[in-house]
Amino acid sequence: MSEYEKKERFLQRILALEDMKDSHFNVMTKEKFEKFAMDVEDAKFDEKKTPLQYSRLKRFNIIEVCGIKKLVTNTEPVKYFLPAEEIYDIIDAAHISIGHGGRDRLKNETAKKYANVTKEMINIYLSMCEVCQRKKSKKRRGLVSKPILHSEMNSRCQVDLIDMQSQEDRGHKFIMVYQDHLTKFVILRPLTSKRATEVAYQLMDIFLTFGAPCILHSDNGREFVNSVIKELTSYWPELKLVTGKPRHSQSQGSVERANQDVEKMLASWMEDNKTTNWSNGLKFVQFMKNRAFHSGIKQSPYKAMFGMEPKVGLTTSNLPMEIISGLHNEEDLQVAITEMDQNFDDNEENLDKQEKIETKKTGKEQEENKEQEENKEQEEIFEHNSNESMILEAREKAHLNLVKQAKRMKTASDQSHPPLNVEDNVTIPIPDVDKGKADLRNLIGVVLEVTCEQLYRIGTKSGILEKLYCRSEFDGCKEKFIRPDEVPNKTVTLRTAAKNAAIGTGQGYARCVCSTGCKNNKCLCKKKGLLCNSKCHNSLSCMNK
Repeated sequence: MSEYEKKERFLQRILALEDMKDSHFNVMTKEKFEKFAMDVEDAKFDEKKTPLQYSRLKRFNIIEVCGIKKLVTNTEPVKYFLPAEEIYDIIDAAHISIGHGGRDRLKNETAKKYANVTKEMINIYLSMCEVCQRKKSKKRRGLVSKPILHSEMNSRCQVDLIDMQSQEDRGHKFIMVYQDHLTKFVILRPLTSKRATEVAYQLMDIFLTFGAPCILHSDNGREFVNSVIKELTSYWPELKLVTGKPRHSQSQGSVERANQDVEKMLASWMEDNKTTNWSNGLKFVQFMKNRAFHSGIKQSPYKAMFGMEPKVGLTTSNLPMEIISGLHNEEDLQVAITEMDQNFDDNEENLDKQEKIETKKTGKEQEENKEQEENKEQEEIFEHNSNESMILEAREKAHLNLVKQAKRMKTASDQSHPPLNVEDNVTIPIPDVDKGKADLRNLIGVVLEVTCEQLYRIGTKSGILEKLYCRSEFDGCKEKFIRPDEVPNKTVTLRTAAKNAAIGTGQGYARCVCSTGCKNNKCLCKKKGLLCNSKCHNSLSCMNK
């Protein structure tokens, strides 16, 4: 986009603001601006002024500088008003003077001298500045693709490893986290290594208790899962599993959050118990994690798995803690329960008597209502006493809540990374090793093709990038800096395209790992004629500084 095209595009967009009430005096064409300035000048010298003229003179004034009349504010310090055709040049000059600063810096700079340069105008200008698009930071929110949801327990399960090698506990160096995708139920096991043989052995113990899933997924890679499944099959020949998608977004994020919770809970358990033997606390952490409310399924994983809340002996019963602390055997417990039930029965009888006094129904109506209530109570008792129906109800609720969560995640993702079309411009981050300290951090590209898998082929001024990109790897531009017909018909790497677009060499920092003092050209830095920096050779003694 040439400078003339930018100015014309900018003028069209700010003139669209003219209909806005707040922009009534901020955006005016040169013709309207000159007429308005003449009206203000006439109002200034008219002896008999109208209410409109008084109103304008409170805000505006006309001054003459070297024979040129200017419309200015009527307050101190004096600031100039500009016609729409001159605003782009003023913003552009201020923008360059502050080193391509952002919106707030640019607004502060222009506000020193001009009165009608608004934030809306500055945002429009910044969206057209190619340098600013290339230097801005990338959005951090990840992309959520179409989620894969399951309505049955053991449809998909995830296995992941937490590295605990820095806090080895009696030979245990890893924590295996196994999670069911639907219920979010977590099982934790300590491992001495992350070899497929040991992982498969622990998984076999879980499968023989809860059953085996249809799909086994791991962020450690499909190769890792395939080797684990191979080991499992050798133990259990009739077992048949398939591997999940390597970057299945929803289950990946779910198990990553589970890992964070496990690490925090384990740290708290170790602090409370004043011990470093974390392998002893995994069972307690597992129970704490499964009994806690999960925001995704709107219930605890334990309830989603077993259809009821977990019990911790008498502490989860209706008995007061003062009574529980005094119980020692079954006879004491039976006495406490009998007394409590008797109190409940007495309260119910009193309530029934009060209701009979207050109601004015006939005996026949009362008997009919009583029969209906008893039938209803029996039906409810039958339904709630059915453990199977409670489990199915809990898992159905978990599935519905996961569907709602997936919709929220997809909506937020689409807002953060909206789908793009062919000819739309994008900014692609350049890795640190492929750009110098003074080079811009992004590369401008244009969408050439969108595949059926929603992958994007990007073209640059140096050629077509060799890899396909997903929406989370770039950000869209509001303006178009490059057209598809400007892209050379050749394939290049991102490194080559970044080097061609760089002002300098296009090469990032270099570092060496020498252990002999960097005395000769075997040192990478010395060979390139560079001095070693703080990232080199772990700060060992060096002759190249």
